[in-house]
Parts: sequence; C-alpha cells; structure tokens
Amino acid sequence: MKNQGKAGSQLGSSSPADGVVAFFATLKQPDYRPVIRGLLPEAVKQHKERKEAIDFVLRRWHSASDEEIKIISKLLKRGIQIATWSWLIVLAMGAGLTITGIRAVQVLQKIEQSTNPPPVVTVPKNQPENTNSQPSPPKPSLKPLYLVVDVDSDDVLYILSGAGVQHKIVGCIPYDGTGISIVGEGVTIGKYLWVPIQYKGTTGWVNSRYIDRYAMSSKIPSSSPTSSRYPRYRIVDVESDDTLYVHSDPGVQTKLVGCIPYDGRNVFVTGRGVNIGRSVWVPIQYEGTTGWVNSRYMTRQ
Repeated sequence: MKNQGKAGSQLGSSSPADGVVAFFATLKQPDYRPVIRGLLPEAVKQHKERKEAIDFVLRRWHSASDEEIKIISKLLKRGIQIATWSWLIVLAMGAGLTITGIRAVQVLQKIEQSTNPPPVVTVPKNQPENTNSQPSPPKPSLKPLYLVVDVDSDDVLYILSGAGVQHKIVGCIPYDGTGISIVGEGVTIGKYLWVPIQYKGTTGWVNSRYIDRYAMSSKIPSSSPTSSRYPRYRIVDVESDDTLYVHSDPGVQTKLVGCIPYDGRNVFVTGRGVNIGRSVWVPIQYEGTTGWVNSRYMTRQ
C-alpha cells in the first residue's frame, strides 16, 4: 500500500477537511486512506460539475475485475457522500441556525424527503353496489413494456429502492433487458425523470433515460415459481452498498444477466457447481433471474 500512497499524493493537493472526510470514508480500510485522500478532492469537484460523468466512472470501476479498483471506487463514493453532507451542515451553520447534531441530521432527512417526494397514489371512490345484474369481468388494460437502451454490453442498469442514485441497490437489469413495466408516476431529480418499475419480480426505481418503450402487454410480467425441491440460500459477505452479480455462465468474464442485493434471500441453487480457479460457481434462480454466481457469497438459509 506504500506505492498507492505515493500515487495519491501526486494527484493533487488536499485540504485538512479532505483528510477528515478521507478518514471517515476509510474507517474500515485505513490502508487505502492515502489514495482516497489524493483522489477525493478531484472526485468531489467532478461530482459537483459533472455528476452523471463521475457516477458513470465509479460504476464502471465498481464492475471491474480488479478487486482493489472496486474497493477504491466504493470508498470514493462513500467519501463523496460524506463531503456532500458536511457542506450541507456548513451552509446551515452559516445561515445562523443554532441546532444540535441530532437536529442537523433531521434537517438533512427533510431535505432528502423534499427532493424525493413519494409518488401520489389516488384511491378511487367506492362505487354503488349493483343488485340487479351480475358484475361484468374487468377489461384488461394494456400496459407498455420497456427495454434497456444506451447501456454498454459489460454493464448493467441498477434498480434502486427510491428515486435518485443515493438510494440502496435492490437489483439490476442487463444491458439488453426487456419486459420492464412502469408501475407508477415518475419523479424528476435534477435533469432526469426516475420511474418506478417491475422487472422479473424485482420492484424499484430506474433512470428513465436508460429505458425505451417497445411493446404493449395486458398484464405485468411476474416471475415463475421455483420448485421447492431446490435448497434456499441467502447472500453473505457483500457490503450494504454493493450487490452480487449474476452471470450467464461460470466465471467473472461472462455476461452479466442480473444481480442480487447484499441482503438477498430465497436464492435457489438449481444444479451442481463448477470449479473456476479456487472458486466454486453454482447455477441459481432468484426472482425470475437465472444464471451463475460465486458460491463464496452465499450460505444456506
């Protein structure tokens, strides 16, 4: 890690405040602190000026096969979040707000809620009961289906728990994914419209910039039931801001077909594993997605 510290110092000067942010971002991995302190000022600057670009770069680093690159991207993302929160607190103090640390957290939560309002759900009024005739069956309504666009073949479209990139990853869609249904009203975040979707049993939010309509369907697609004869597993040793990728075949070099959140459960192992190097890859099914994962990150429920 000494070489990484030298490289970080050559990337640019950093202030004491950057050192504090880097310290908290690398609490669990202090060996990477010199590198993060060197990269963080430029990453925060790019996040302010070209947010979509830096998010794209960090997402690509996170999907790299090099484990150190993945760790650095994760720590940079954490540092950017801490730096953003600290600026909000400084601005609040500069405006003359005399609040405690607990009150500051409450203010930040209100700011986030105001920028990410929940979709409005309207409840229809009760209809009068018709006692003279049998009720007619409801007519099926056609719902548009969408496909993924403008995502590289070695990347995926993340499904998030809420509107905006700051929310938890709950799944992902491969670059050529189809059969996506929009299930509610969208929310505008900055320049982009985020929409609630359903894809193979997973519900969440995606940036509508990366999906396009291609067909109509009379029902929302659902995942097919999995036979109870398959053993159930859950995900382990994956951090809360990360996911376990599902591949089309054994090995990290194969195509990504989906992902499982860090706390995913009810993952079915559907066949025998295959040894790839020192790892064992097993075929799985999870909420309609089938593929292969490294068994290192699963344990029996």
